[in-house]
Amino acid sequence: QDRLQNFNLEKSYTEFTAAQQNALTEAAQKVPAGGQDFTKNATTVFDKASQDWLGQVPEKLRPKWDAQMAKTRAVFSTSALALELKERDSYYKNTVSTQLNRFANGIGQMPNAFDNYKKMGNDFIDASGMSPGDKNVAKKGWAADSANVLAQAMILKDPGGFKKAVTAGDPRFQDLDADRVRSLVGAD
Repeated sequence: QDRLQNFNLEKSYTEFTAAQQNALTEAAQKVPAGGQDFTKNATTVFDKASQDWLGQVPEKLRPKWDAQMAKTRAVFSTSALALELKERDSYYKNTVSTQLNRFANGIGQMPNAFDNYKKMGNDFIDASGMSPGDKNVAKKGWAADSANVLAQAMILKDPGGFKKAVTAGDPRFQDLDADRVRSLVGAD
């Protein structure tokens, strides 16, 4: 009878873990923007289900299954956290990209406000929850993109003024690629 009981618990546990993985997969389809509290909420659901499952385990077998459930919980919460972080990173990157595009449009419409928009872009990147490496990449991209938009706006309004600014070493264009500068200077 002990063998049958152990076998049935193993079978039930396998079904339990599969059901929890399916529940996590389904929950991942509905992760809120930014992943806020996803791990906490998913782990709370798991904890309730695990307590329900452990309630069927005979007292003499509880230590084994408590230990097994703790290991499964660690794997489950790690998976949930990975999903939350992936969503959070995606949210920050997409939101920063959208806002930087708005700032770039502002530069295109009001080139005289370049310094203000560039600072706002850098401040927005800093305020995000992106990793330091992702922030550095975003800032380098923003520096080049904002300088490019300024260059395009100046070429449209005053090609000669743009050429003079670049030739004089205007620091606003320091983040433009040298090939890009050559192609823009010849654009008038």
